[in-house]
Amino acid sequence: MTTEQLAADVSARYGVPVMQGAVKPCPANTYTWQITGADDAPTKPRDARLAFHKNNARKNRLAKSKE
Repeated sequence: MTTEQLAADVSARYGVPVMQGAVKPCPANTYTWQITGADDAPTKPRDARLAFHKNNARKNRLAKSKE
């Protein structure tokens, strides 16, 4: 697809004007975590501890709201 065709397709699909070159095609089966490599890094102990406490606080808030 050319950039003109892609812009016309997006414009027709969403009903808004789209500038040529504003939308870029994404390669098939490519996700942002694959590009950045964020998922490859192991969880750090500090991040795990913060996630535990954040989730525990969320659990407590939900339990209180149901009372």
